[in-house]
Amino acid sequence: MAKKNTYSKNVTYEALIDLKVNKDGQHKIDILPCEDVLIERFLGGFNAKGQQDGSIFLKEKPKRKRLRNTPDFRTPRMYMSLDCQDGYDYIGFRLPSDQREDLARLLLKDTNLAVKYLNERMYN
Repeated sequence: MAKKNTYSKNVTYEALIDLKVNKDGQHKIDILPCEDVLIERFLGGFNAKGQQDGSIFLKEKPKRKRLRNTPDFRTPRMYMSLDCQDGYDYIGFRLPSDQREDLARLLLKDTNLAVKYLNERMYN
């Protein structure tokens, strides 16, 4: 497993903190430095913990890796992904609503093609 590259750098500066609560109950915290400070820009989601003594602790939420699976089998209306990264197999079917009266016929047609593909894959 790859080792995470982490570093810690403490920056101490004097700042004004503006604490607000919106009408919908959400908290907003603005931190404005009183002196020139050079820090790296960042943007992200944070967990914030405010204490009664005025201490505020922010911790960035971990980034979520989005899994993308390329379909093993595809028709114009159907896709099938097997042996995906999360351990599941996926089958999806999409049809415009104006073709709904043909749904049973098209679903049967594409399903038969998918079964034929699976049989070839398993026995060859």
